[in-house]
Amino acid sequence: MEQTKHTVALIGNPNSGKTTIFNALTGSTQHTGNWPGVTVEKKTGRLLQYRDVELVDLPGTYSLGAYSEDETVTRNYILHERPHAIIDVVDASNLKRNLYLTVLLMELGENLVLAVNMLDAARRRNADVDVQKLGEILGIPAVATVGIRSQGMRELADAAYAASNHPRKYLRIDYGHELESHLLRLEKLIDEKNVTPSHIPSRYLAIRLLEGNEEFFDLLRRHGLTQEEEEGIRREIRHLESIFREDLESVIIEKRYGYIESVIKAVVKKTSSIERKIDISDRIDRVVLNKYLSLPIFLLIMYVMFQMTFGIGGFLAEVLDGVFAALGTSLAAVIENPLLSSFLVEGVLGGLGSILIFVPNIFLLFLVMSFLEDSGYMARGAYIMDRFMRSLGLQGKAFIPMLTGFGCNVPGVMATRTLESRSDRMVTMLINPLMSCGARLPIYVLFSSVFFPGREGLVIISLYVLGVTLAVLVAKLFKETMFRGECTPFVMELPPYRVPTLKGMFIHMWDRGSEFLKKAGTIIFAVVILIWVLSNLPWGVEYASRESLIGRLGSLMAPIYGPLGFGAWEPATALLFGVVAKEVVVATLGTLYVTEGGLSAAVLAHWTPLSAYSFMVMTLLYTPCVATLAAIRKESGTWRWMLFSIGYSFVLAWLVSFLIFRLGLLLGLG
Repeated sequence: MEQTKHTVALIGNPNSGKTTIFNALTGSTQHTGNWPGVTVEKKTGRLLQYRDVELVDLPGTYSLGAYSEDETVTRNYILHERPHAIIDVVDASNLKRNLYLTVLLMELGENLVLAVNMLDAARRRNADVDVQKLGEILGIPAVATVGIRSQGMRELADAAYAASNHPRKYLRIDYGHELESHLLRLEKLIDEKNVTPSHIPSRYLAIRLLEGNEEFFDLLRRHGLTQEEEEGIRREIRHLESIFREDLESVIIEKRYGYIESVIKAVVKKTSSIERKIDISDRIDRVVLNKYLSLPIFLLIMYVMFQMTFGIGGFLAEVLDGVFAALGTSLAAVIENPLLSSFLVEGVLGGLGSILIFVPNIFLLFLVMSFLEDSGYMARGAYIMDRFMRSLGLQGKAFIPMLTGFGCNVPGVMATRTLESRSDRMVTMLINPLMSCGARLPIYVLFSSVFFPGREGLVIISLYVLGVTLAVLVAKLFKETMFRGECTPFVMELPPYRVPTLKGMFIHMWDRGSEFLKKAGTIIFAVVILIWVLSNLPWGVEYASRESLIGRLGSLMAPIYGPLGFGAWEPATALLFGVVAKEVVVATLGTLYVTEGGLSAAVLAHWTPLSAYSFMVMTLLYTPCVATLAAIRKESGTWRWMLFSIGYSFVLAWLVSFLIFRLGLLLGLG
């Protein structure tokens, strides 16, 4: 096992290209998990050039405040974990905003390496950044990079490795006579109290105190700050605010930006004196964000995405289906023990194989989604849907966790912590499971390919739209009843359009798709085994018959679903076990249906197009999986809302499926 000698942190503003650089520096050597004690994702990897260096990808942040859990994780890691060096990724086309974080890190005295990224985007905006001069002025190594093309990665890795051995440099911004005199007195008081660890400068703490940071006041109190001394500091703050006629935090921020502007003036040269031409992102946005065209374009892109998933993935799925069918026939022919044969053919291949044939569709979907995300369009999708939600008086920012829920509802629920008010968090948390996650895709692929050939994309996008529409309506109902509160404004930065790299897209695809494979090899496999055992008990009954234990269990629940068009015990059983994980619905059907024609033939024999669509709607809306329920329990802090989510989602799913099925019968579609 390789021993880590150096730890390098990667930090940067959102949309600065940080993730692309992380992927380029680490390649396939990445590991994901959660930060200790929190559910914010933690990504680590080893530098390709230096195998003893661990690169830690910190959550994107604009400052070192603690306004969100992401920012808290980033700041605490820097303050307490003490990485040997920090790579600060800045967007060259937006230096003023990005260098603010750089200034904060330099005031803290970190071993900093500046990755001046997106120089190509800066040049398109008629701005030429002198990277070498920028590094000289700041007194830190600065490397020119274009992350999307992996340019400058070797030099960046070399600089980060070397930086860990450099002496720390502290930036001292002149905040003016009034502030500096008070900072000096605070520094002396902090030194007397022996508050800060040796690596945190007392000046940094003094600045945070003048900004009114209560966390640092608490720190001082724990180190003997008397009430009289604290009141003296607060009097100084009030006195200074009366002089400047605004809060000191704003004054300090303005001073920092003043310094940043002087640096930019020295290192950025305009390549043209004429007014900047409208760049390609602006031109595209004039069309895709058009008031009237944005939503149709968004739906069209989603439709094309699903059609591509079926067009290519459908062929590969058929090939895999044939492979598993041939393997099942071969195993049945060579294995003499009937119990073992049943276990392998009907249990493992019938259950697990029915899921694995959809791996091409799932991976292709994640690949296309990675393209949309990396290109910058998915952020526009959030903006487009925000306008729709705001027209209904709902929290626009809530669509970000909802958008996350399209991949998986669990991180979607966790993402609600970025919302400011508890009422907004609770509403968004409860409606997030109505977003159609990737786990439901095998169900859609199976039924749509059997009953709606050639129109699979249209059928699936109708389910996604149905989920979003119901989520919005339910959110409005909740906001007007249980969670009253004023909607907060939604502010979102739209990143420039970029051409994604194949490497980055495949890394994202594998990160998401591998989770499906892990689930298939663990949870789904375990449930398949359980279903097979219950299908054989009590011993002597026909496999997967109504007389088996699983048949009896399904028969108890089947009447609930009769009015929805699928009142047999097999789909009732599949829905029950689908609460463990939605993919299990298909695995359960594959285990229970024993026909020579395979699962598709069995589905065709037991469903009609109308009942199949009703079943898909049920799987879209009914009770969330156990992982999502656990996330709701943790994020809400009570069992009450988890149980409420179980109940209301099932009732909603039943009612909508009932209406669709009955309306379809009235229209003669049954």
